[in-house]
Amino acid sequence: MTDVRSLLDSGTDVVADQPVLALVPFVTSLLAVDKIERVADFHGMHVGLKLPMPSAILDLWTFVSIPQTGINGPQAVPLVLLPVYVAVRGLLAAGYLGAIRDALAGRSLAFAGNVRRYGLPLVAFEVLQLGVVLALVLVADVASPLLLVVLPVLLVVGYLFYGAPYLVVSADEGLVDALGHSYRLALGGGAYAGFFVALLVGGAVLSVVATAVVVNLGLAGVALGAVLAAPVAVAINAAAMALFVGLAGPATTAASRPPDHRADSH
Repeated sequence: MTDVRSLLDSGTDVVADQPVLALVPFVTSLLAVDKIERVADFHGMHVGLKLPMPSAILDLWTFVSIPQTGINGPQAVPLVLLPVYVAVRGLLAAGYLGAIRDALAGRSLAFAGNVRRYGLPLVAFEVLQLGVVLALVLVADVASPLLLVVLPVLLVVGYLFYGAPYLVVSADEGLVDALGHSYRLALGGGAYAGFFVALLVGGAVLSVVATAVVVNLGLAGVALGAVLAAPVAVAINAAAMALFVGLAGPATTAASRPPDHRADSH
């Protein structure tokens, strides 16, 4: 079984070898306009803690507990733009995770080729993920006492299926197969469970510092946090990819190389 320290060593190697990958979490941090507006709208002192969930793209907001303000999702971001945001995030995830896999294998990055190969399933995953979150939020809005149930459900669903986007890339699976594969790995525990717990615990500690800096410094804190969080996010995403490359096995890992990799590496 691969330990978390070894996985993080692989992740930090990817950051050192391919620092350009940090552009992706930096960009997604700045695309979260609603969260930035909520930080800008807050006045006072805020201390918070957030349990970070694994995702295809970790970024600043994975670790920041945002205070409640007069601004919330539907008012801050027009719903008409939500499909665009989800599609952009899914396509970025496809290129990003594929490039991380390339970096772990010592190959040139094939960002465009990975977008073409994995874009559709990862956009679908983002849509599915958003749908689950919105459904649970709607339930909590209709019956506020159920909020205590919603949070554990989000945690369980996140645990069962966090491996899906990584398995789409590392095992070259369709989304349905990757969801099933992730579910089976989750039930088996082992390294899959160990990585999830390590991220929750370590990320929660990091979130205390990140929240204090970002929220209390306002827009300056957002800018500073987006820069500092980007390489950390890459290291953790790369560690997760290293985990799933190992779980997928050498045969499927070799099969997952994009057929047009050579053309995109120049």
